[in-house]
Amino acid sequence: MKNIMLLFISALHFLAAAPNPPDITAWDERIKQSQRDAGAKMIAALVSASQSNAASFLIEPGYYRFTATSNGFATLTLSNIGNMRIKADGATFLIEGFKFGFWIKTSSNVVVEGLSVDYDPLPFTQGRIVDIHEEDGWGKCWLDIDVDPGYILPDKIMQDPVTGRKTGTLPVVVFDRDGRNIKMNAWGKPSKIERITDTRFRIFSQPPAYPHPNFKVFMRYSDYGIIKGDRFLMIHRQADCAVFTSSVANIEFTNVTIFASPGLNFVETGHKDWAGGTKYRGCKIIRRPGTDRLISGNCDGFHMHYTKKGPVIENCTAEYIGDDFINVRGAMGMIIEQGSEPNTVYIASRQEFEGDHVLRNGIGIQVIDQDTGAVKSEGTVVSCTKERGSPWVDIATNVKRAVNPLVWENSGKNVFKAVFDKPMNVRRYDYFVYKDNIGEGAVIRGNRFSYNLANGIRMQSRNMLIENNTFEFVRGVGVTVAAYCQWLEGAVAGNVIIRSNSFIDCQRGAHERSIGYSESLGTISIRTGARLGVETLLPGTLYHDILIEGNTIVRPAAAAFFVANASNVTIRGNRIIEPSSLMASHAGANYGLNGNFGVIICENPIEKNIIVEKNLFEKKPSGFPGDVFYGK
Repeated sequence: MKNIMLLFISALHFLAAAPNPPDITAWDERIKQSQRDAGAKMIAALVSASQSNAASFLIEPGYYRFTATSNGFATLTLSNIGNMRIKADGATFLIEGFKFGFWIKTSSNVVVEGLSVDYDPLPFTQGRIVDIHEEDGWGKCWLDIDVDPGYILPDKIMQDPVTGRKTGTLPVVVFDRDGRNIKMNAWGKPSKIERITDTRFRIFSQPPAYPHPNFKVFMRYSDYGIIKGDRFLMIHRQADCAVFTSSVANIEFTNVTIFASPGLNFVETGHKDWAGGTKYRGCKIIRRPGTDRLISGNCDGFHMHYTKKGPVIENCTAEYIGDDFINVRGAMGMIIEQGSEPNTVYIASRQEFEGDHVLRNGIGIQVIDQDTGAVKSEGTVVSCTKERGSPWVDIATNVKRAVNPLVWENSGKNVFKAVFDKPMNVRRYDYFVYKDNIGEGAVIRGNRFSYNLANGIRMQSRNMLIENNTFEFVRGVGVTVAAYCQWLEGAVAGNVIIRSNSFIDCQRGAHERSIGYSESLGTISIRTGARLGVETLLPGTLYHDILIEGNTIVRPAAAAFFVANASNVTIRGNRIIEPSSLMASHAGANYGLNGNFGVIICENPIEKNIIVEKNLFEKKPSGFPGDVFYGK
């Protein structure tokens, strides 16, 4: 009887250890084709209902399959839908191919209820580490992994299963053996992949994947706590997303669930008419129940850019995602040169979705001085054209900016000639930021976020409310209000309220050897984003009027609060439990820190009106240097 019971338990474990529940795993091509047919029929009926001005549309429970096309989009695209409630309780959209999923564009007054979105095949692979080889020298270490049953093989993951195109990047993440905790320091990119058997692969990499310039000592996998039996995840990560809205107004997603995404999960862009303000209520980004998946979405949970209005995100859940939980932002770029006319400027910027670029007629721009961080000029774009030849493209291609190569790399080789409504005071390597179209007025309330590879909320906007949220096991900071210069995202932020939130075991990456920027110094961080000026604080005041009140921070890995480049900041009535006495790796030296304080203010508190009062520190460790530090 005992042996029978053990066999039964083993069988249950085997059934659960799969990328999909057993009934889905058993599908054959005939069933999948019937799902494609059902998807095409349903979309045709939905479009017809919209054209007849129907007030509601019911999607029957079941599976609807959509295939990504050669242009990179799923066939599930809705345009010009208006004044409709789409009820989809029990319905699941399955996207084939590592591309865009459900897309709503140029629509208004639409509610989508109860829908689930998943990908088949999944845009990641996973397995277990079965052997480790360590040898001094970069590129001489490898991990042998056995791929879990049913997952795409590592040597195939870079190729889209539908289009055949090779795209994306391959972050590698190591979990502990039960698949719950993401190990610190244990992620990067492979330099080479070799097949050993049908399911066993050798992954070459050199830890640390992103070595800090001050960290030259060779590290072994064992120094990172990686051991045999750990779980191994490889993500096909790119910019495509699961649920996408563009040029919309008054859209609401209620109880919509995303189980997987090749990149971002919920995404909104203003695109042509710069609308925004989409509401997300009760939505989830989670690992699919009944499976052994290690991750849900591959990149950001909610990502909103170039919209007039910010999102409303309430009572949602996001867990085990591959980047930030929320990012609300405008755009940044780098000044290449002033033209022959004082109102003409050449700018390098990342090219945007569907051939658009971020500079459009009527867009308000502020120029940020590269040395001071001060706003030195403002203007409105009158016209903008892309430069396709010398000399500007050559300049953008060849210039190597030693002070910040990552910023230059991410600015791309796209150069635009922008004509403004007035003369602009600029010089090479100044930044431009959006003055508007930054998701203003975002409300983030009552959500639960746990386990990810980056930050909690990255807010780069104005008039924001972040309250009553719970953050658990966040690798980066819990909330940061800052322009993120490395990815050329952001704006000048202000009028922000961060109150009554709980942060538990956040900044898990603050002590990682691969993280050196000072943004990691605070669970709540107000400062210029990562790597601007290589850890040099700019004296300009970029952020203003911020209230941080009534939050609970449990076991912060570094300081609970970090403030720089800000004015009119109040940190009041917060509770910090078990603060750390250890300074984050490679962070803090520039500010004269020799230990980890609870609150770090790198401003003149009187001049900048920084108020720190009535904060309660509990269970201070021995060696804790002090509650508040005022640095340079």
